[in-house]
Order: sequence, then structure tokens, then C-alpha cells
Amino acid sequence: MYPQQNNFYNPYGRPQVPSNNIIWVQGIEGAKAQQIQPNSSLLLLDSESDHFYMKVCDQYGICMPLKIYRFEEEIPAAAAPIATVEASAPAVDMSKYVTKEELEALLKEWRMHEQSVSTNATKYTTVKQSNTTD
Repeated sequence: MYPQQNNFYNPYGRPQVPSNNIIWVQGIEGAKAQQIQPNSSLLLLDSESDHFYMKVCDQYGICMPLKIYRFEEEIPAAAAPIATVEASAPAVDMSKYVTKEELEALLKEWRMHEQSVSTNATKYTTVKQSNTTD
């Protein structure tokens, strides 16, 4: 009796394996433990933090020291939040400025003086006109 042969036919050829060289690991220990082929490199993404690792192996199968990087979002200058711009603005000495209440009191006093000047001007004009008619 002959050994039984597997006559399974795969119409798609061999299975497709993603070749993007990106692998998810759990922490730096997972990155250190990841096996790598000689003369290749892998990008290892940490599933527990915002780090990623670059693992490189030379032609003899000796791995270089693991390089550790951190993801950081870049914010364009045009889209920077206003708070950041305000934080970098120089401090203003507010003792040189009046408060709203002080300004309103000053305006009230000015209006009173304006009315008294207007009243005095009217009296002066009236007195002057009566003196000229005499």
C-alpha cells in the first residue's frame, strides 16, 4: 500500500503574509524577546504605551541594541492653541491702568464739570449780551 498523498489544491497559491515588518509587542521586554531573521529590521509597536522600537539584526544574526522611540504629536504653528500664545506673551504691569469703576467715576466727574462749564458759559454769554445792549 502506498502512503496517502494530500491532494489539497489551493487556488490562491501560498497564503499571503503581510510583509510590512510591523509587529505589536507588550512593553520593552516583548520587544527584546521578539525573534528576527539575520540581515533584517523590524518596527515593533508597544501596545501598552506610546513607545515604538526598532530592532535591527546584521548578516550574522547579531542584533544591534534596541532603539527606543516615543510617539509625540506635532502641532503646526498655525494651529497652536491660543493659551500657548498667551503663555508666551510678556507680563503686563496692571498697576498702570484704571479699573472700570475708577473710569466710570472719572467720567461722571468730567460730565459734572462739563455741565457746570456749559452753564457758566451760558450765563457769561447772557451777561455779556445784556451789557452790550445798554
